[in-house]
Amino acid sequence: MVVTGDTKKKSRTLILAGILTALAVAVPLSLYGQGRLSDKSPLEERLERCAIGSILIESLRTPAGYQCFSDLVLEMADSGRMVEFQTMLITKTAEDQRLYYPCHDALHAIGAVYYEKNRDLNKVILETPIDACGYAFVHGNIDAFGKSDPTEEQMYQASVACQSMNKLGEASRVEGLCYHGLGHAAWLARARTYATKEEGAAAPFEYDVLKRALELCEATVVSAKASCGDGLLMDAYVPVNGIARGIKNGQKELPGICEKYWNTSDELLGGCYSGAVYIVNHDISEVFADISKREEFRDVLTPADEELIWTIFEKTINMCDNIKGAITMTHNEPLTPRDQCYSALEREVLTVIYTNEKLVDKICSRLYRFEDWCRQEVAPLR
Repeated sequence: MVVTGDTKKKSRTLILAGILTALAVAVPLSLYGQGRLSDKSPLEERLERCAIGSILIESLRTPAGYQCFSDLVLEMADSGRMVEFQTMLITKTAEDQRLYYPCHDALHAIGAVYYEKNRDLNKVILETPIDACGYAFVHGNIDAFGKSDPTEEQMYQASVACQSMNKLGEASRVEGLCYHGLGHAAWLARARTYATKEEGAAAPFEYDVLKRALELCEATVVSAKASCGDGLLMDAYVPVNGIARGIKNGQKELPGICEKYWNTSDELLGGCYSGAVYIVNHDISEVFADISKREEFRDVLTPADEELIWTIFEKTINMCDNIKGAITMTHNEPLTPRDQCYSALEREVLTVIYTNEKLVDKICSRLYRFEDWCRQEVAPLR
């Protein structure tokens, strides 16, 4: 067979076509394979880049990692993608609960920065109907709003925005967290500041400060008053946003303050008792801090642990029992101040001891109308 120039040319053309065909098949397969190896979204990949060569939990405590995270959060807020972003954060914190507190602290601080750039709190509330890392981004905005000395009308409008969470079909937990944040804002707007922890702890109780702060909670929608009241009380005694009067002061002064000063409405009085439960029960946190240092945690409480935890809870239950007024026995009736107190205790059970059946049964049985809720909500967590 004689191979002519044309034949050689055709042969080279066929070989080249074969190579190109092979590449055309191989490249998509290669890209498909890479896609299968990494199912992460572009947003998730950007978040992981903020880890700066380590895990995000550690990176958020470094200037470079925090700045990267801050830039990403602010970009998401500016572009209206906070639900998408915070949904991803919820997934991340569920996978590794150690991320929750660094995430909370960072989002809180970044939220305050965002408010200074975009002073439209109602818009932030409406665009963030989701609880990521303790609703921290919105709470940071609300804190900055409080420091800007809001009027009663502005507090009312902010509470209306919080109320819209139900209209958006979101869980009532988010609505309550939003109202609670307004309580922090009320205290920040009207309270005196202390230069040192020692000054805060030694300061006498000042009714005029509390009264002025309560006026802002009184200006909110009815459904907001109780949560606003307990947020205000928490900020007064717990150093959430700076120097406060201190837990020990709160444990000595409550609940007397509630009956004496917070009786302008049942909703506000209930909020005071709800906040009092958290403060009086704060010793629980110290107990679990000690337990967490052991190799085994929560599932293996010793008899001494159980007795100590019950003693703390019993003291708080007795406080609720001594509140004047009736309790309502059906779930479609409004909550009385006593109900608010028992309801706060029920949330404490979910938070700290849900794995211990003996303690759950002992405490739930003392919560009256909330006994069945207490047992039903704890059961799936075991």
